[in-house]
Amino acid sequence: MRPEKQAMVREVRERLEHAAYVIVVDYRGLTAQQMALLRERLATCGSRLQVVGNAVFRHAARLLGWEESFLRLMEGPLAMVVGSGDMGEAARILRVAREEFRLPVFRGGRLSGCVLTATEVEQVALLPPRRELLAKMLGSIAAPMTGLAGVLHGVLLRFLRVLKAAEDKKRTAGAVGS
Repeated sequence: MRPEKQAMVREVRERLEHAAYVIVVDYRGLTAQQMALLRERLATCGSRLQVVGNAVFRHAARLLGWEESFLRLMEGPLAMVVGSGDMGEAARILRVAREEFRLPVFRGGRLSGCVLTATEVEQVALLPPRRELLAKMLGSIAAPMTGLAGVLHGVLLRFLRVLKAAEDKKRTAGAVGS
């Protein structure tokens, strides 16, 4: 392999190795302006879109010991989206771009060592943002505690009312007896 190719393989391997996720897309038909806009949007969520030759991509993935099922995604012109943040956010940006430009097309991806089909990447894109999911989870954890606090508060208020009523009764009984 030529030194230039070796350098490219090394660069792609390092990107793949340090990425939390990889999304593979078919970008054919996107104009240079659309690609630039897509790169800009993806950069906002810590992702990077890079067009990579299939041979270089395949070689880098093999060096990392990635599954053959992932290597099968590499047919035709491809771009990889790599990032270390929330894959859902990057997938949503790609999905919005697809609705806007009719491209790119999901080919698949990889997340936490698992190969994802195009359909699974699409499903990740449809998930609510990570912060929203965390907020819902925390809300469901806090709901029983909030309910318990409300019940205890109500019991305490009723107990205080009973004490107040008893005190009032004593005062009126004492005032009548004098």
